[in-house]
Amino acid sequence: MGIKLKPRSIQTNLFMIYSIMIVVVTLFLVTSFYTYESTTVRKRTFESFQDLSQSLSNTV
Repeated sequence: MGIKLKPRSIQTNLFMIYSIMIVVVTLFLVTSFYTYESTTVRKRTFESFQDLSQSLSNTV
């Protein structure tokens, strides 16, 4: 007496598979880009602070 589900068509299966693949690839690219950029920004920020503190110590 359970609910019988209609079997999925090949189109539905392919759509689900390709959608999942696109989401996974997009997440990988976004994560890689974020990691690279955050590292670069941290490095630049640290260098900027070092330059600023060097400049301040030279003026004193």
